[in-house]
Amino acid sequence: MFENLSILFFLTLLCVVIARVDAYYFGTYATPSILLLAPFTAVVGAHLLVADILGFAELHAGLIGVWTIGTIVFWATGHALRYLIVGAGSLPGRVDVSATKQTLITFWSVAGGLVSILLLVHAYRVLQTLGGLNALASPSFLEEWGFGWPAHVRVLVMVILIMVIGSTRRWTPLIVGGVALMFSVILLYQSKGALLAPLIAGGLYRIVTGVYVPKIRDFALAIAGSFILFQLIYLVGWASLDPESLLKSDVYIFFSLHFMSYLFAGILGFSESLRHGTTWLNADGLVLFAPMWNIVAAAFDRPLILVAELAQDHYVEIARHGVGSNVNTLFGTIWLVVGPIYGLCVVVILALACHCMLLVIKLLSNRWLVVAYSYWGGLLVFGWFEYYFWLLVSLEIPVICVCLAIAEFCLHPARERAPLS
Repeated sequence: MFENLSILFFLTLLCVVIARVDAYYFGTYATPSILLLAPFTAVVGAHLLVADILGFAELHAGLIGVWTIGTIVFWATGHALRYLIVGAGSLPGRVDVSATKQTLITFWSVAGGLVSILLLVHAYRVLQTLGGLNALASPSFLEEWGFGWPAHVRVLVMVILIMVIGSTRRWTPLIVGGVALMFSVILLYQSKGALLAPLIAGGLYRIVTGVYVPKIRDFALAIAGSFILFQLIYLVGWASLDPESLLKSDVYIFFSLHFMSYLFAGILGFSESLRHGTTWLNADGLVLFAPMWNIVAAAFDRPLILVAELAQDHYVEIARHGVGSNVNTLFGTIWLVVGPIYGLCVVVILALACHCMLLVIKLLSNRWLVVAYSYWGGLLVFGWFEYYFWLLVSLEIPVICVCLAIAEFCLHPARERAPLS
């Protein structure tokens, strides 16, 4: 018990120190380091409280060590970059995108809704060819819906959705309708991460721009909301296969236990890999930069890196009741793929990219660049679960946002650079 409390106290203290320093120099608590460390600390704390009761494995001490070193290197790299670009001064407290008028938000909400209708019509036609709604949870539908042009258009819808959620102060019927349509498109993909990503990114957008100041009760509501969304994602497919099962309490008990398994999958997956001395398939380090590599490979007709296939081949048992995991947290995946030395180099590169984006939005104050930072912030928030920067969407969303920012820059007078305090 004392050891568990010591671990939790240490991680909490580290969070507080980093938060105070970051808030002073970056002008916000929504910095990459805090977005990475705070959720990890919360998940570790939850594990220490209930894992033994629910039959989950113990944490390996190496998990805490790797995350401590990784976080400190990540944090120090960010401040080194800040010092090189802006010197010893502190940055503005919030990103000023106050020019986002209600009419503009309504326009983008309606545009996103219309695009979503086209995608929903396509999804309906796909289901018809596969035999109806019963095919909603089938691999064939997910393959048609999750790849090709529908996937790329869905990413554009996600970008619009994040901006609308982050900017809206007055929820008119047009905006609510557009948001509902955009969410339905993402819900059909039946992916927990895909559904939570725009919600988290939209919340971060509001925090970074000063529209919303989170309170302690809001974090409790966020956890409850995540639990409900987790159940909803599974129920969509479940209802298409067996609608009557939705009336059985056993289904919801099963999903609740599965939620806890999901919550601890990353930290225990890496812990068990460390305990058994596992290295992940001796995978090529390029897998950590799969989006960039695959674009180059496609242009020069080279083999693509298929991240999903690698992940499916790596399972470890994390509980007495036989639950397995194939995720290893952000730092854990980096460690298992390239080892500690090259892993620190990857951490430095990732820290430079994330903090560079934070500095850019602080200095340029563009709404679309804030969307890009908020989405990457959401990927860091899920660092306790897995390394998500090897997915194409992690590159696709910033590219779309940069294109929209350039278009906006060409259509409107350039903003002045944000003053340093």
